[in-house]
Amino acid sequence: MTLFKTERLFIREFTPEDSEALKSVLADLKIMQYSIVGVHSEQQIGQYIEKCQASYQSSGISQWGIFSKVNDEFVGICGLNCHQIEGQDMLHINYRLAGKFHGKGMATEATDGLLKYCEKQLRLKTISALIDPKNIASLNVVKRLNFHKQLSTTLLGFAVDVYQRKLLS
Repeated sequence: MTLFKTERLFIREFTPEDSEALKSVLADLKIMQYSIVGVHSEQQIGQYIEKCQASYQSSGISQWGIFSKVNDEFVGICGLNCHQIEGQDMLHINYRLAGKFHGKGMATEATDGLLKYCEKQLRLKTISALIDPKNIASLNVVKRLNFHKQLSTTLLGFAVDVYQRKLLS
């Protein structure tokens, strides 16, 4: 099921058929270097898809695949997670792209589409992003999309900066 489309991309639910494509993100050490869960094995990728599918059914909030409109090629992942930060549940966006798509504006495009989805479909008033302070590429994405730094903290032992953006006024 397609969640939303942007100019160059469509974002849809994952299926078991996506496991091979997901390796280009979840099994790549360089791409996962800022992840609190680290690199995934083939078995963990299968579990990741199962977890996403269960979340589609239970809450509608999960991770989705980013695909090219031109040729249906897998581009990466975007989605929503909830973590407890400083005693509060915080819903936050996330994104990871396969290496060959870095530097082409696709993370910004997919994230902007996700923000519109959060505002129009989920009726959220604010959304957060948790970024490793060393992850300059992700910092640039959230800054381009008008997120503002709220605080620096830790999540599961990792340093993160919390950025937020107002959606509905």
